Amino acid sequence: MMLFTLAVVAFLAWSALQFSIGFGFRDFIRPTLQSLTGRTQLSASIDAIRRAPGRWLRANLDGLEPEKLRIDIKFKNLHKIHQKREEALAQGLLVTRADDMVPAQIRHRDRTVRVKLRLKGDLTDHLEGDKWSFRIKTRGGEAVLGMRRFSIQAPHTRGFQGEPLFLETLRWLGVLAPRYFFVEVEVNGRDIGLMALEEHFDKVLLESQGRRESVILKFDESNFWEQYRLSGEHGAFDNFQLAPINAFGMGIIEKSPDLQRDLAKARSLLRGFVSGALPASDVFDEKLLGRFLAACEVWRAFHPCRWHNLRLYFNPIDQELEPIGFDGNLQTTWLEPTLLTMQEPITRAFLNDPAVAEAFIEALHELADGLGGGELLAQLRELEDANLRILHQEFPLRAPIDFTAVQHRAFELKNVTPDHLADLTRPPLSATSPYGAVVVANLIRQDAGVMLELASPLPWPVTVEEVRLTGEGVETELTPDGTLPGFPRVLPATSHGAAPDWQRVWIPVTAGLDGVGIEGSARVKGQNQSRAFTAQAYDPIATQPPLPEGTIEDALKRHPFLSRTDDPKVLKVRKGSWPVKEPIVLPTGIALRIGAGTKLRFAPQAVLVVRGPTTFEGTEREPIEFDPLRPEEPWPGLIVLNAGSPSSWTHVQVRNTRGFVLDDWVLTGATSFYRSDVTLTHCRFEQSTAEDALNIINSEFVLDDVSIVDTASDGFDGDFSRGEVRGGRFARIGGDGIDVSGSTVQVSGTRFEDIQDKAISIGEGSTLEATGLEIDRVGTAIVAKDRSEGTIRASQIGTVRFAALMAYVKKPEYGPASLTIEDVSVGSAQQLAVAQFGSRISIDGELVTEQEFDAEAAYDGGYMTKK
Repeated sequence: MMLFTLAVVAFLAWSALQFSIGFGFRDFIRPTLQSLTGRTQLSASIDAIRRAPGRWLRANLDGLEPEKLRIDIKFKNLHKIHQKREEALAQGLLVTRADDMVPAQIRHRDRTVRVKLRLKGDLTDHLEGDKWSFRIKTRGGEAVLGMRRFSIQAPHTRGFQGEPLFLETLRWLGVLAPRYFFVEVEVNGRDIGLMALEEHFDKVLLESQGRRESVILKFDESNFWEQYRLSGEHGAFDNFQLAPINAFGMGIIEKSPDLQRDLAKARSLLRGFVSGALPASDVFDEKLLGRFLAACEVWRAFHPCRWHNLRLYFNPIDQELEPIGFDGNLQTTWLEPTLLTMQEPITRAFLNDPAVAEAFIEALHELADGLGGGELLAQLRELEDANLRILHQEFPLRAPIDFTAVQHRAFELKNVTPDHLADLTRPPLSATSPYGAVVVANLIRQDAGVMLELASPLPWPVTVEEVRLTGEGVETELTPDGTLPGFPRVLPATSHGAAPDWQRVWIPVTAGLDGVGIEGSARVKGQNQSRAFTAQAYDPIATQPPLPEGTIEDALKRHPFLSRTDDPKVLKVRKGSWPVKEPIVLPTGIALRIGAGTKLRFAPQAVLVVRGPTTFEGTEREPIEFDPLRPEEPWPGLIVLNAGSPSSWTHVQVRNTRGFVLDDWVLTGATSFYRSDVTLTHCRFEQSTAEDALNIINSEFVLDDVSIVDTASDGFDGDFSRGEVRGGRFARIGGDGIDVSGSTVQVSGTRFEDIQDKAISIGEGSTLEATGLEIDRVGTAIVAKDRSEGTIRASQIGTVRFAALMAYVKKPEYGPASLTIEDVSVGSAQQLAVAQFGSRISIDGELVTEQEFDAEAAYDGGYMTKK
């Protein structure tokens, strides 16, 4: 009894600790509750929480202890890993290089093994919390747990116990698969808990499963991920036919004539298949290939079927390629009704070969039998139980997998025939089947009432029997029993994949509009039981694009000062002083020219929107001027976006702006260039109350003798851009003079004076080089933060109210910053330099001593707080 009491107390203390340190729903609870669909189900969550104490007790009292690995990494090498992690988090992607490997040691039992390791995983879920994923390679021919190359990763990244079950299914079918189990890990004495250990691709994997040493091929995915890093999508590089074919362990292959020969033959064979010159059955072991695809199909494991995740072993005996299955990623499984193997081009090409298709269908039947009470099901349950007894020591909320869904999928797939691979869909549910929802109901609030949208999501008509309003103080025209008139109403069926036929009901509401709700009941045709539903607050369907799109004719009609030119894609503003009483919105691709001596005076709601290049050619004697119509009423500003060609402004003056606003389109800049390269020469921006007087985004730029003065906040803000600032002046700035993020910028010969905050702020992975600066009467002269690098040479800094030079981390997701200062004089400053621990400032070759700096306090109520 005493032991039980102590165990309960220990569990409660453990639970309190987990939650108190802020694991929270996303990082701790949800991943342990996910079903094979990757969704967190409420009923499963409640049941898991109820059962957690018993699971934890069993796991911690039955004496089953995982292997323990103690990893020791020297500080300088750990710092390199930290920097790599910050780089990956900043760009949302881990891009590895050969020099990422650092030396370390692993202590296992009474042995210490020298290793090299690096971070691994394409996406940043492998870098969350303190459970970072590592790729590890032993040195000196040593092995750890019988392996020379392996990875460790947080259990949730591979679906906890789901991954070993998927791999066991592959092995049951005779398909190669890496070893995979859970270990306890310490890093430099810190216990990071349970990690999943996965064998990597080398001869040890092959020989442990009865294969001779040979090469393991993969498609090179460098371009695939580089394109994603640059644009957020894989684009044209999501194509196996464009990808080079490489092999694991090229250093070993280059030293072995036998492996070189195997590589040449294997690569030639695979290229033959990729080009269409050879059928799959002439290149692959069609039996094993079909079995691999069948296992993926039954487990709904789409991830291993993606071309860039395929691993192919060349068997030197039968001269064929075999798949190696891994990374089932069962927490995000395929949910569509079609065959997942027919959605990926390369697996579809595999199945286009009749021999592979026959092996695939044969394996589907074999799996259905094995999971229907046969030896495979018993084997998987035994393996899962062993894994959960370890996982429950740290993740007691993790429930056993419900094999019913896997069995159902396997039985369903027994209906597949070679002639109908491409068009397999699930057998349609009947009208008597249970449905999660029978009505889609949207409530759209408008000025004088609400619009109710109703539709059947099912391939069957649905009768809405009644609808009633809820909410205190709601007044409308109701029937005597409190329901709305016009019901019952039949909603038409919605065919699979088709758009619903929305039924809309306007409900005038005379009082209580903000608190109004709608509830109702509905019944599927063929069912007797009614189902309750609640309308969800929603937004109306947009009927126009979010950004305004005008026509040339409309622009000419609205603005008589505009005229055509010889080029049909160019409009010009006639010389003169013109009032602009409403927005100027030019069509996409139309350029705008303005000549010397032209003045545009904008009303308070008037803006200029140009989606083509702008050529504004003023002179020193006759500048182009953009002003408010009345001095006491600032105008919003202008934007040039997606211009397609560079813009050029000379002697342009923009005054008295408050920040771009057009309907619900709001920008931080008063004058903005987005994806529009620009050169500004002898231009002046003054008296702006916008967050940024000038904002250049995703563009290349040159600011040549540009002055920005008298602003309430920042002067120039450059985001994700590349360019130069030559000369010019920033004066009487309420925020930062120059503020760059994710940019590469050169500044030369520029003067900064009377700057409330920072003369130059280099942030969020930027690189800035500057020379010949003159800085005086500023809060701080130069700041580098958040993995940025700044180099300042041959410059003069006069009076500084706080620190002249600073390097620190404001956003932890980035990491430390650095400043290199050469031949820079400082007049007076409260402090010469502040280098936060981890960040670096070098002044004429001497490193500044690092110190504590609370960046959060400086920005939250401190002198860096934006006014």
